[in-house]
Amino acid sequence: MRVIEELKKVSLPDNVEIVDGGTRGADLLDVISDRQKIIVVDAIDGGYAPGTVVCFNLNDLEKTDGFHINSLHNINIPETIAMAHLLGVAPKDVVVVGIQLKSIECGTELSNEVCSSIPAAVQIIQQRF
Repeated sequence: MRVIEELKKVSLPDNVEIVDGGTRGADLLDVISDRQKIIVVDAIDGGYAPGTVVCFNLNDLEKTDGFHINSLHNINIPETIAMAHLLGVAPKDVVVVGIQLKSIECGTELSNEVCSSIPAAVQIIQQRF
């Protein structure tokens, strides 16, 4: 959510749409259908140092044996993309930008590490257009 807030403040191409997918998972199928590119941003638990920003495409995730990044919001992007492929409406390019969390405790405040990594995540996203 905080990355989306910051993205709304920066210059992006006119054809870019910012959507808060929340925790909708497969319900995002309508949002991603027939898109050229989607960039998914989420808090992750991949065993990195807190605040680490990782960026990969969906093919990277599918090819990696034994490596798994847990989304806090349970958005199963690979399964949603697979459904889109079956329907013939899959996006051409899928990029995932994840920020390693510090803690999974309930709360609304971000850790200092995660908060300080938001500008880097925004910059990575801007470079992908």
